[in-house]
Amino acid sequence: LKPLPAFLNRNIRVLSAGSDRAFIACEKPVNTEGDADDTAQHRCSVWCFKGDDSEPVYCDDFDVIEGRIRQIAIGSKHLLVLTYEGVVYSRGTAAYGCLGHGGAKEVPEFHPVKALQGKQVKFVAAGPAHSIAITHDGDVYAWGQAFQGETGLFSQVEAVPRFAPAITPFCITEVSCGHGHVLARTEGQKCISWGENTCGQLGIGQKSKSTYKPQLLDIIPSQVAMVSAGWSHSTAIGTDGRVYTWGLNSHGQLGLGDTQTRMAPHLLHSLVDVHEVKSIQAASTFTVFLTASRKVLLTGQVPARPEAKGGSEFSIRRPTEQDPPGCLLAPIATTVMKSSPFEQNYSELEAVVAFNRGALAFAASGVYKVAPNLAPTRGGTVVRAYVTGLPYEEPNWKKRSGTVDLSEEPLIQDTIPVKVRLRSPAPSLDVVVPGKIVDINTVEFITPDVGQTPLGSVVESAATTVAVQIRVSIDGGFTWTMDRQNAPTSEDLDSITRPPDKKTLGTRKPSLKTGLNDLKSDFEVTRAARQCADLGATVLWITKWPSEGPVQVEPCCSPAAGGAEILLHVPLPSRMPADMLTVKFVCTPLESLQDKELEAQAPLRREANEVVNGCKDAIAALPLATPLEVPVVGWLDVGGHGVRCITPPLDPSIVNFYSYSVELSLDGGAYFGRALPFYIFDLNVTALEPNLGSLHEETEVIIRTTGFVDTDIQCVKLSFPVDLGWPARVLPAAYDRNTQEVSFMMPDLTTELRDKIDEERRASLSTSAIFGGLGSDAGEVPLGGKGAEASPSMSPDATPGGGHGGGDMAAAAAAGAAAGAAAEEGEAEGEGGGSRGGTPGTDQDGGLGGLEVFVELSLNGQNFTEDRIHFTYHPTLVAKAMEIVSHPEGCVPEPPKEEPKGKKPAKGGAASAVPEAPPVPCCWPGSVLGVELANGLMQSDFACFRVELVTKVGDEDYVPLKVVDVPAKIESVTTPAPTPPPPDPKAPAAPPPVPEEPLVRDLLVASAPGVHFAELPLPAASPPPAAEAPPPTTKGGKEAKEAKDAAPPPVLLFMRAIAVSLNGRTFTSCPPGGSDVIKLEPLPPEEATGEGDGSVQDS
Repeated sequence: LKPLPAFLNRNIRVLSAGSDRAFIACEKPVNTEGDADDTAQHRCSVWCFKGDDSEPVYCDDFDVIEGRIRQIAIGSKHLLVLTYEGVVYSRGTAAYGCLGHGGAKEVPEFHPVKALQGKQVKFVAAGPAHSIAITHDGDVYAWGQAFQGETGLFSQVEAVPRFAPAITPFCITEVSCGHGHVLARTEGQKCISWGENTCGQLGIGQKSKSTYKPQLLDIIPSQVAMVSAGWSHSTAIGTDGRVYTWGLNSHGQLGLGDTQTRMAPHLLHSLVDVHEVKSIQAASTFTVFLTASRKVLLTGQVPARPEAKGGSEFSIRRPTEQDPPGCLLAPIATTVMKSSPFEQNYSELEAVVAFNRGALAFAASGVYKVAPNLAPTRGGTVVRAYVTGLPYEEPNWKKRSGTVDLSEEPLIQDTIPVKVRLRSPAPSLDVVVPGKIVDINTVEFITPDVGQTPLGSVVESAATTVAVQIRVSIDGGFTWTMDRQNAPTSEDLDSITRPPDKKTLGTRKPSLKTGLNDLKSDFEVTRAARQCADLGATVLWITKWPSEGPVQVEPCCSPAAGGAEILLHVPLPSRMPADMLTVKFVCTPLESLQDKELEAQAPLRREANEVVNGCKDAIAALPLATPLEVPVVGWLDVGGHGVRCITPPLDPSIVNFYSYSVELSLDGGAYFGRALPFYIFDLNVTALEPNLGSLHEETEVIIRTTGFVDTDIQCVKLSFPVDLGWPARVLPAAYDRNTQEVSFMMPDLTTELRDKIDEERRASLSTSAIFGGLGSDAGEVPLGGKGAEASPSMSPDATPGGGHGGGDMAAAAAAGAAAGAAAEEGEAEGEGGGSRGGTPGTDQDGGLGGLEVFVELSLNGQNFTEDRIHFTYHPTLVAKAMEIVSHPEGCVPEPPKEEPKGKKPAKGGAASAVPEAPPVPCCWPGSVLGVELANGLMQSDFACFRVELVTKVGDEDYVPLKVVDVPAKIESVTTPAPTPPPPDPKAPAAPPPVPEEPLVRDLLVASAPGVHFAELPLPAASPPPAAEAPPPTTKGGKEAKEAKDAAPPPVLLFMRAIAVSLNGRTFTSCPPGGSDVIKLEPLPPEEATGEGDGSVQDS
């Protein structure tokens, strides 16, 4: 169906078709101020489609008809016109007296049928050469040709209308004339037929001779709502919307899926429960149906387009069916084309008529959209109703620009008395307000105050929303547009806002079937929501407006890139449309910033500074940026807490020059007065301190950022490598307002590590079982270990109690002790990492040493940074004993004192069984200390030594002084090769030994801390040790010795319990070396600055 631009915005009154012609009768759309009476308003202009013409032709011969045209009946060569006054006019060729004027003389102009004057005719029908009229009293008159009994009269020709006594008793209300038979519907909603029956078109179950006596069709099970007769087939619609057809079926015009002729009414099963038919029109070889959903269905021979030359231009096909060329054996829906490819078609068809050349359909004016479609009870909202078929004239702006006299003829839309009617049956409301046509198909009006009406009382008391139908009149309220469709019910609104069933979401196993079912459910929900939204857009919803607007926004911030879903808490009715919900982000420019460098980069300041000889005071008074408002679409929260929306993206370079707030509008136009503060940030993570930690312990990490905003939510997301298959973790973070630092606890991976090691062990055992079986088959023998039958260090005939004697037993014991020590050493090394401990080939860290985890920060729980800053899990640290790498310049340790030669034990004494204590090493502040890590050495900016400082006086126990952390770093240390011993002159000549290469090692090194002498707990009488002692007096040596023995012993400073760390958080103790402590010389008083060497901090 193609639109007819010639009839756009015309007031269509009559649509009629038959034979090979179709007529359209139009009235003036409005009654302008120049019309003295209603005569000009109701006089029709009639247009005709005939022959192969695709454009309508104006028929001026209808101008002689006085009164409003009610009906036009079309015969082969004559026309009948019925007015609302009950007068019948006829014109054309008087074949067999079908005009009713008497005789066979042609009548070129319309003249009233004198025989029907004063009869008050209400319905007329025309066949090829006969005519029928029905009066208000129910009398039936017929005239013209009756060779097949089509007039219902006994005679075969009547030149003037004659009373039909055989038909009148049935009290018929409408008639449809075919080529040689007639169908009629009675007041009792029954179908009767008479006339020709060569193809079973009378529906009596068999072929028969023609008859003028009406045949009652009781075979139709339901009451009949409408009948229509084609060339030789018949159709009828039941009051239940079902369709029955019978008669000739040469082109599939019966719609039964074949071309077999039917002698009795047959139900169209293909339309049952699919389409409810409201109207039906039968042409010569096809049938057209109009459904309750305003669709047009077609069956039979598809009529050719008038512009198509050489036959039918047919392209429609039924899927999977092989219909004859150019025919449809079952009904199929037609397409209503748009008047423009860029416009959407909102027309809803109200009527359709068919003739041999095609079909005409009519869409009545109706309101297809209301925007905004939500208004408060107090009124005052400017609303636009979009209506189809409104008269509108494009203004000529050149003529109306002010240079031409504006007293010219006004535009047509300015002369139309538009009225808008707000109507609701329950709760009751019926209010009419003035409107105005402001654009094509657009009427604008202001909603009234309905607070004192029954509807307003219900809305205010129940805090609900009620739909109100909108009707528009362009004739001052004489006629109104019809309601296009019913408003959505409460159940419809609930079905699209109900949250999904969370109980079944996590219990179902994923599969292709469940995925398809979920996809189908989502599609059905989306389609229902779209249909409900379309229904709700055609009505106006009256609701109780929140008095203050939103009270809280959650979360209260968003990144500059946008994409955050926020919730505005506002009390709203349980059910309301959400088409026009709008959230506006208001960006108010700041006047100044504390950061002057950043302020100079503001857009307005930067542009103003480019002005030559600009006024500095005026530039300083400018705001930093221009005001900005960004509206976004909102939707209702399914939990009923308010309105949700997605934050828009903004330019990150200007976010610092604004303060932000959000406002809410329920109708897209008027915003609440309350604006809620909001924050837009451009957050970036620059570093993690520390950025590495242990796999087995939690690590406290401080996040260094730029663009941070203090919010109520801080959290981090940890993203593990994809190959591990671990889900991302979201952990809480904390912001310390005193230090202005964000920190969180990096979790340990003990559980994941244990699972991974178990998995590797199972895989290793499985592999060992496979290859172990292969080894046994080859005759291999285990080499030893717990499963060995004999130790390689013992002979087969060695016995525990004798045999080779005690010497062999002692050797075996020594070998066993050595093996145990080796095993312990291997286990100790295995605990630190590698594959030397526990199960052979198993890494205690599960291969996760050096694992990099990306850390992302969020200030609203939704949007995380994407700076790709990672945290590294280092392997388990295995530290060796600390060693002194070097000393400061000028500091040389004293060599250990040797025992005097020839010194023997005291008389009667014996050699001591206690081994001598190793010498205590000594270092100075700034001495380089080094620790070799057998496992886990990684570059780190946060590595340090933790040293416990203790003091000792004489033979007393060590007293703790304090614990200090010393920054450390990785350095390559070269150890010189040992000097070979001098050659023995008595030994025979031998080649010189090959010199050894220096040993290069990567050590974790740090400088020894510096401690002020005053920090040591010296006795009050003790002189400073750094001061030079006075020269000896004249006293003898014995007196000097006694004085020295009487002086208190000095306080010595030592380092012990040394531990190393790569992140400054978790420490690994170093095993003791030759001595448990290292002596540390304190700083002399004149060198003490209170800061040591500048790198020592108290722990």
